Formats: sequence, C-alpha cells, structure tokens
Amino acid sequence: MSENQYSHMTEFLMFGYFGCTSEQINSMCPCSKIRMCAERAYLDWNRTIEYEKKVSEKDKESFINNGCTILIRGISGILEHKELYDVWSETNQTVFNTLHSGICEEIENFAKDQKTKSDPNTYLLKQKGEKRFYYGQAQKWLNMTLKYMDLLDLNNVRRIRKLLHVPIDRYILRAAASPKGSRYHQENTSLNIKYAQKNCTCNESIVKLGYYSEGTSQAWSRFDKNDYTQLQIAIRKAIQEKSWTDIKCPLDWEAKAWIEQAQLERK
Repeated sequence: MSENQYSHMTEFLMFGYFGCTSEQINSMCPCSKIRMCAERAYLDWNRTIEYEKKVSEKDKESFINNGCTILIRGISGILEHKELYDVWSETNQTVFNTLHSGICEEIENFAKDQKTKSDPNTYLLKQKGEKRFYYGQAQKWLNMTLKYMDLLDLNNVRRIRKLLHVPIDRYILRAAASPKGSRYHQENTSLNIKYAQKNCTCNESIVKLGYYSEGTSQAWSRFDKNDYTQLQIAIRKAIQEKSWTDIKCPLDWEAKAWIEQAQLERK
C-alpha cells in the first residue's frame, strides 16, 4: 500500500469514527479534542445504562454534555502534571491513579444525582437494580476517552501512556481472567488472573475471586471502585511478570488482547 493510499484510508476511518478529518482535529483547541473523544467514548458503554421513561432527548444531550465537561476538566488536570511525562515510576503511577479515581468518582456521583430539567424530582437514570450507574461505567468512559486521545496522539497523552489504565470490558475480562483450557484462553495474551465475582444473586458484602465464566461472572459495568482498582493492579503486575518483548505497558497488551478476543468470538 502506497503512502498516499494509507493516508486516504486513515482519513476515511477517522472521519467515519470521529466525524472529523485530521485537518479539522488539528485546528481544534485542546478542550474540543477531549470532547470529541469523550463523545465517541460514550457510545462504547451507553448500552449498559437505562434512562427513565420520561427523559427527553434534550435531557440525554445535557447528560452527555455535562459528563464530557467533567472529563475535559479532569483530563486537562492530569495533563497539567508534567512531572508524570515520559517516566514510569511507582510514585507517578500512584499520582495518576489518585487523579483517575477522582474523575471516576465525580462522574459516578454526577450520573447518580442528575435530574431532568422538566421535573427536578425525576432522576435521569434508573436508581436501582442492574441499570443504575456504577463505577465500572465511569472507568469505561474515562479510559476510552484517554485511549482515543492516545491513538490520535492528542494533547500529550502519549507522554503518560505507560500510566494509563486498561479500559475494562467483556473482551478484556476474558483475556485477563480466563483459565487455561477454557475457550477464551489465548497463549499469547492471557494473564490467568482472578477478579471479584459478585452478581445480583449474591450478598454484595461477600466478594469472591475467580476466573471469567460466561453468564455468571461479575459484569465489567457493575464494578465498584475496589473491584476495578484491584483488577487494574493485577493486570499491570501480570504484564510486568510476563516480560514480553513487544508489550511494554498495559495499553500495549490491551490492544493485542482485545483483537484476539474479538476475533475468537466471531469464529
């Protein structure tokens, strides 16, 4: 493929995915670049929530807009910490993790408290049961926004790439926590770790660790902060212990593992 053909293909994919050309993206201010990625990231997890029946399209647009504003403010705050640039260390990882959890908690609290504009007594999202908002959804919104910024090389995010978290979803749970011999275990990318196994039939005060099991394991969108944090720690540790030559950080592993699991599901 010639360089010109590759350029045209990249432009086509970029416009199809983000609705903007590279020229348009380059002309955006830093905040607009984050918003573009955050709006696209919303589509990666919004199927896991349920709006109340009386919610209008304007209310939904307001929810997305306000959520993106939280992400813009939070990610801009992370990128102001230039001491995090280009160097991975335990100290830098701790600083990043603290900032990251602060953003997720803000999104989670905002989503739970959001009311409709037409009726201040009506919540925007379901408040109980499986469709209420969880930390797991907040992490997906933040992590996918950062991943898209990394892929597009926006706002210096690549300079903190080694600190970034893996966006947790079904494919990543399979890659991280499928035991040897199972359908989803892949020799090149599986980590063989255990994670919190809680579901609606269990006492939520009881947390068991286990491997991924289709239909019975804890869904990523239902993770609380502790479940999510412990899984990220386990993923990073397992990757470091592997000493792969082509995988230097969790996002390197995620890119390869996600594709393998997606291909496996389509067989």
